[in-house]
Amino acid sequence: MKSFTLSAIAIAFALFMSGTGSAAQSFFDGTFVRVGAGANMMYDNHKVSAGGIALDLSAGKWVTDQIALRVGYHGITDKAADPNGWLYGSDSFGYHCLHADVLWDLVSTFNNDNRRDSFSVGPMAQCGGIVTHKESRAYAITIGGGAFVEYRFNDRFSVSCELSAMMADEKVWRPTGRLTFFPSATVGVGIWL
Repeated sequence: MKSFTLSAIAIAFALFMSGTGSAAQSFFDGTFVRVGAGANMMYDNHKVSAGGIALDLSAGKWVTDQIALRVGYHGITDKAADPNGWLYGSDSFGYHCLHADVLWDLVSTFNNDNRRDSFSVGPMAQCGGIVTHKESRAYAITIGGGAFVEYRFNDRFSVSCELSAMMADEKVWRPTGRLTFFPSATVGVGIWL
């Protein structure tokens, strides 16, 4: 699991470093850092936890006008309670997720002027690894997806909203073999380099 996660992050970083391929553009054109906060929950065995606080940190680059690659961290203050009480009883537990994402800007894709607009909306795909923590640790590979909306005020600042859900195999925590979902909604601020 660790090698898969590290490989996914390494591939995303290599693509990030490849840039746009234009000699006229700076390496940092299209590069951004995002900090977001919001709410999350855990959906498991047809039950939903009460939810908790979600924190997102990410860095990425629009490698074309339509496609962005980013690496991120989701967690730190998340407190999702297992609604079945199987993982840590009914106590809440935290989790941390390192992920690599691909974002597709639909506005730039279907707008023919070949430039990044101030308004972006589109889907995203995610993969990564998750670790829960309390008395003991559990690790799992995650995949997921979602949607984002972003508005750029100028060349340096933007605001965004993201709805996403990651899923992990329950076999990490118990032998039932079902999937656990971690939906999240965050609002963030982006800084463009």
